[in-house]
Amino acid sequence: MAYVIRTKPKPLIGRKGLVQLAIFAIVTGLIGLPYIGAALRYLYPAEGQGGQTETYPLSSLTFQNGVAGPVTYEFTKGAGDVAGVYIVKNPGGVLGLEQTCTHLGCPIAWNASANQFQCPCHGSKFNREGLVVGGPAPLPLYRHDVAIVGNTVFVKGRV
Repeated sequence: MAYVIRTKPKPLIGRKGLVQLAIFAIVTGLIGLPYIGAALRYLYPAEGQGGQTETYPLSSLTFQNGVAGPVTYEFTKGAGDVAGVYIVKNPGGVLGLEQTCTHLGCPIAWNASANQFQCPCHGSKFNREGLVVGGPAPLPLYRHDVAIVGNTVFVKGRV
């Protein structure tokens, strides 16, 4: 006669392990959520259609070789994402060039004597149209919609 001993199958995870797993998932989600948001914001920057329009009196801008600024521009009202924008007068019209270097995001400066924008961090150089003329920057400067109507300068989001 054979005896059969029946035992309950052992669960893969017990109650204590389930509670620990739930706490770990909640803490990981709370810590990781801002990083996911920052990564998405970096991968998909604000575009012109979502930006708001800022106005500046033309008399408040000082032009050096046809370039003024940077003026501060807030992409979304109250969100805190602010960019500096240079206003550039060219024979073909008016440009808005963002102050952010396309290499690693350092703030660029206008050098009137060299007639170019220069990044102090890694040496990138851009011409009056924002095109790269030297350095490690892979892309031209970001452009913004700019219009001068009468004595007012209108700056809108990235193009």
